Parts: sequence; structure tokens; C-alpha cells
Amino acid sequence: MSNNLAPYFNKFLANISLGKVQLLKMDAAAETARTFLINSYGLKSENVFVQGSYANKTVVKPIHDGEYDIDVVAICCDSSVTSNQALEDLESRLSANGNYSDRIEPRNACVRLHYAEDKVGLFHVDLTPLRYLPASGSLEAPRRSDDWKPTAPREYKEWCQEQGELFRRTVMMMKRWRSEQQAEHKVIKSIVLQVLIARSMPSIEDDDARIAATFRNLHSTLSPLSQPPIVLNPVLTAENLSKNWTVDHFRDFVAELKEATDLITKAEGTSDVVEAANAWNELFGEDFPIPTAEELGIKLGDTSHALKPSDMDWTQVLDQKVTVSVEGTWQSQKRGRHPVPFDSGDTISPNRDLHFQIASVIPPNTEVWWQVVNTGAAAKAEEEMRGEIFKGRNLEGFPLSDETQNWEQSAFEGVHEIRALLVQDKKLVAKSEYFIVKINRTRK
Repeated sequence: MSNNLAPYFNKFLANISLGKVQLLKMDAAAETARTFLINSYGLKSENVFVQGSYANKTVVKPIHDGEYDIDVVAICCDSSVTSNQALEDLESRLSANGNYSDRIEPRNACVRLHYAEDKVGLFHVDLTPLRYLPASGSLEAPRRSDDWKPTAPREYKEWCQEQGELFRRTVMMMKRWRSEQQAEHKVIKSIVLQVLIARSMPSIEDDDARIAATFRNLHSTLSPLSQPPIVLNPVLTAENLSKNWTVDHFRDFVAELKEATDLITKAEGTSDVVEAANAWNELFGEDFPIPTAEELGIKLGDTSHALKPSDMDWTQVLDQKVTVSVEGTWQSQKRGRHPVPFDSGDTISPNRDLHFQIASVIPPNTEVWWQVVNTGAAAKAEEEMRGEIFKGRNLEGFPLSDETQNWEQSAFEGVHEIRALLVQDKKLVAKSEYFIVKINRTRK
């Protein structure tokens, strides 16, 4: 794998996979729901089962406090029952059960059961009643205020399994990319994305090469189109999975594919592992790991050259009631150059535009000062050790009207520090902890 990124892709997959606690909770909730449906409808065990991404082993952790979910279906309806009757009957049965009566939310194609938030996060179970058609041997799922629709969850699960482990890994990674990069109301449906991946994915063992080729194949296939393609269900070939994909949302997806290929080209164009990992991190989000400074052997150097508050003729009179902390972001190359948060101690590539912001309320009549301390041989060789105390400024070095902000650019390999200082009438009343910036390689 290029740039020696194999361990980082493996860690990324582990980061977005459900942990033991989540799996135990989902298994327990699914089994409880299955037992209820079996007993309530008098069904055979094999006629109540889990479907969807959980069953297909392509489920990923939600982002931004999203909900975990699991889909359970029951083949429980007579062929003469309408779709509304099927869903209303299921609601009635759940309402009569004290464990479920206060969890119910009617949905268009199911009945949702909400579970209270705990340390695992928000969670829900979607229950869907299916009907079996003896004449055709097929299944149908209900749509509220609409007719029944053909469905084949068992066959689709088998199809996913037939695609193999590389397909599963690719789907999980690209589902996380979708969640990170597409607005929720524009997001491509999982089943559409999966079928498109199956069409576009080469059989390459290395994750980065396979993912790169899949993105490029998708973009080259879809970008010439003026409207969404027909995406047929691989197990129900009469069903066009993309029929509700709007032109606007399709174009947004293609635009995101273009940005993805640009970031991948950036990752492939460097031999530097951190710069490559940063590009993949920008593509996939914070769960894609960045090599740590410790792994790279980068350590904090001598800081004795840094100015002391007394050098500014300030008296240190720290006020326990006044606190100050600093947050950092770097600028993404996506449309609009949105800020990407990073933590103190994270490893950053060279030539990043870094923005620091005070994350505390500043008392009236308080001056805000900043201090940057560079360390390491690279900064020393360029006589850029710094250590000065100054007012916040932009990337061109000009003062900012808002003193609570400061801009820097990552330049020199090594571990560097930045902090904020609060001064009232020549008295230093508060100072932040040093925000540590670790840069992996010098770029000129």
C-alpha cells in the first residue's frame, strides 16, 4: 500500500465499526423485538429476521450524535390486507404492550421504536410487517397510504455476501465518506451507493488503491450524465432504486465525487505519510487516524528562548475566576474552505493555514495577547524559533480587530506551542495551557 497507510486504513475501519457494547445492545433489542413479533403473530422463528446494513455487516457508527438503528421484518400479513391495515395493526399490537407503548413512532414503511439515550447513544428499531404472495413466492413491504412494494431482504443479504470482504470494507468506508461530506437531506441512499460500488469497485487488496479506483470509476461514469442513472436492484431487476434520486441531489453527489478524487490525487502525490493521511482524513473525517508525533519520533525541543510575561513588564496576578482556553482549526480545501477542528497534540502537515480562537468569555477591559514558541532543528536552521508575545494577526502578519483570534501557517518540522494571555492594566490575570502543534516535515 502506498505511503505505508495499511495500518491507518485498518484502524479507520475499526474506528467506524460497531464496538462490543453497541453490538450487544443491538442484538438484545433485535432479539426482544423478534420474540414479541413471533408471539404476537404466532409466527415461526424463521419468518422474523433482521435485514438491512446490520444484517449485511455494512453498518457504521453514526456521526454527529446520530442514531444507531436496526431493521426487523416479520412475514405476518395475509395477502388480502392493505398496507395501511398492516402498519396500523402492528402499531395496535405494540401500543398494547407496556414495554413499547411509549416508544412508538409511525413511519412511512415501518413502525419505529425509540430507546432512551445512554452511554452507547441514541438507538431505534424499525419493525416492518411483510406479506407473502403464494402465487409468486415473493414478499412485499407496505407503504403508508400507498400500495405494497416488492422486497427481497434475504436475497439482497445473500447478494451482499457474494460480493466478498473487499466489497464490505469499501461500502463501510464510503458510507462514512457519504455521512461526512453530504448534507443529510441530500444523502444518497445506502442501497443505491452499494450497487454503484459493486459496479465500480476493482478487485484490489490494498484499501487505498481500491478506494481510489472506485471513486475515480464512479466519477468518470456519472459526471457526464445530466440526470441520475437507472440503478436496478440486483435481486429485483424490475425495481429502479434511483427513481426518487433528484437531479439536484445527484449533481451534489457528483460534485462530492470530484472533490474526493482531488483529495485522493493529493494523497497519492506525496511520499509523506502524514500529508497523505491528512488528505484521507479530510476525505473520511476524524475517524481516519493521523500518525502521531511519537510514532514519527518528533519531540518538544528547547523552549528557553521564549519570552516571559515579566519581559513585557507585566506582573503575574492570576485570577482564579478568569480562565482562558484555545481551540484550533485548519482550513479544508473543500468547496468554501470550511474549518476542520484539530486538538492540541495532533500531527499537522506543512503548509496548513491554522486558525486559533479563544473558547472562553473574555472579561471587560481585558487585553488578549498570543505567544508562539517554535522548537526543533528545522525552525532553528531558518532562524524562526520565535517565542515572542504579540497581538492576534492574519496570515499576512497584519493585526486583527478581533484579538481573540490568531492565524499561523504550519512550516517547520517539530513540536511547537501557542497560548493566549489575558492582561488587565499590566497584570497577567490568566493564561491558557499551551496548545501543542506537531508538524511532521519541513516544506519550502
